Amino acid sequence: TIRYARPTVFAMPMDENLAKKSFLPLGISFTPFADSAPGEAPIPILDLRTTSSSISSDKNGVPLRCERCRAYINPGFKFASSSGSEFVCNLCDATSVTPPEYRSVMNPATGL
Repeated sequence: TIRYARPTVFAMPMDENLAKKSFLPLGISFTPFADSAPGEAPIPILDLRTTSSSISSDKNGVPLRCERCRAYINPGFKFASSSGSEFVCNLCDATSVTPPEYRSVMNPATGL
């Protein structure tokens, strides 16, 4: 609902040329902890401690974190080698060992 994600523009031009000329910036303001309206279903909460997926958490049920600053894995983390054995934190620039359940060998030619 609009309580959780509010766009900065409610009416966008239908014509592509008009949209380019208007220079309307489009953004979304998120309020993840907004109160639910009466009768509205609450937002589901994912408890990573109980998941068995090795993609979202390690064997202890805790998401991957930087060993120095304790930041959670995020899109800014960089893997230091093609084997994925180490990653570099984007917040403190520390290099940490990647647990085996997070490793995936990449093809250097394609990046996949």
